[in-house]
Amino acid sequence: MTDAEAATIGELARRWGANENAVRQALGRGSRKKRPAPARLPGAGPARYDVAVADRWWGWDEVPHGTAAGYRYHRCRCPDCREYHRAEMAALRHAKLYGDGGPMSPAVRGRILDAVVGGASVLAAAAAVGVSHQRVYAAARALPDFGVDLNAATRR
Repeated sequence: MTDAEAATIGELARRWGANENAVRQALGRGSRKKRPAPARLPGAGPARYDVAVADRWWGWDEVPHGTAAGYRYHRCRCPDCREYHRAEMAALRHAKLYGDGGPMSPAVRGRILDAVVGGASVLAAAAAVGVSHQRVYAAARALPDFGVDLNAATRR
């Protein structure tokens, strides 16, 4: 094994996108789940490990990057997996807030629009349905159709 094929725990952590404790755990250093210790390279300085062997232990080649399994099961934190998780969580928050049963569900938005068309202010309409006016304006920004309808209703 050459020096180019070896890496310290910190280097492996940066390569894998994991923290150093997870790398130590994967290499069998300080975890309950013991794995055979890799051959250390002779020389001064921090311990250096064979990258190919460490990748095989970590299962890096088997991680499906940019998927839920990559982020959740394999605990991969590469940019693709983090982006997938961020988008998935944003979609869940959006569905929870603006979907059926949420505080700004289609029925609530319809009641707000009806009240504003009837002559009430956005503040009064929001108070009547039990949400804040900030939530109404945030929904108008997040849902373009609702924003256009609310704009048209306030201009009448």
